[in-house]
Amino acid sequence: MAIVEFGGLGPRDVRYAASRALRALWRPALALTLAVTSAACASRAVDPATTAEAEAAYRDTLARSARLWKRAETLRAQDQAAAIQLYVLDEAEATGSPPPLLKKRRRALQVEAAARRAEAIVAYRALVDAPDLRSAPERSRALFALALSLQDAGKAEEAKKRYRQLLEEHPEAPATPEAYLALANLAFADGDLDEAVWRCDGSLRRSSGAGLRKRALYLKAWSLRGLGRSHNRAAMEALRDIVRMRRSDPRSLEAQIEDAAAQELVNLYTDHGDPDQAEAFFAAAGPRGAKLLALARSRGLGTGRRLERLDRKIY
Repeated sequence: MAIVEFGGLGPRDVRYAASRALRALWRPALALTLAVTSAACASRAVDPATTAEAEAAYRDTLARSARLWKRAETLRAQDQAAAIQLYVLDEAEATGSPPPLLKKRRRALQVEAAARRAEAIVAYRALVDAPDLRSAPERSRALFALALSLQDAGKAEEAKKRYRQLLEEHPEAPATPEAYLALANLAFADGDLDEAVWRCDGSLRRSSGAGLRKRALYLKAWSLRGLGRSHNRAAMEALRDIVRMRRSDPRSLEAQIEDAAAQELVNLYTDHGDPDQAEAFFAAAGPRGAKLLALARSRGLGTGRRLERLDRKIY
């Protein structure tokens, strides 16, 4: 059978000829596409005047946010200064009957503190609630400070709302662990101990600072104890975590928490704890642990635990 050749072109010649033809067509098409694209880009090019206007507006927004933040912080500082003076007067009153002049000064300070706090709340709200300031760099700090000021003013429900707003809108903010602990304290005050434990755990998951962790652990231990004897073991573990941590400055609040936690742990070991476990734990706690173990033994370490076992056998 004869093979018919079309125009003397084999398969390779046909492919190369087609490629040459396609290239010839592509060149003008590509040029046209580039021209159209360039024209479209040119039509959408940002007007330098518009860019300058947007940058100016952004700078104005940042400046307004900074002004509101500075004013609110100044007012809050004045509120706190008045509160410190009130504390000093309270200490003076505790030592004896204060003169009438001090009583008058105390009333004036109370009025001043309340006025500055109210003004600070207004300034914080202006920053936090402004739609165009939602991305302001001070907003998360302002939310936390607003919640604190509301709490100081006795507006617990609104303070809770602002703390939750901070957690929802700025979950990675540095103040998040403190906000969780503040909510835990408010829940504890309301008697909602399960909520308090949950919020303490939220603070502990997000905090690496020793001082904050000690406060959260101590509040968690008290909340667990309030939930009943079945939670004593978990409460003891929270207290043990505090005792294991490095000691704080003796003049600090954390040092007071450490001492209170150690005393609570001794009480729990005396009433409910395993004597062998107590000895192992306190032995590993250094010189302080030896003192605590001696105190627990003097109070009848494990007596309560033995009585509990006896009760179960009898009943």
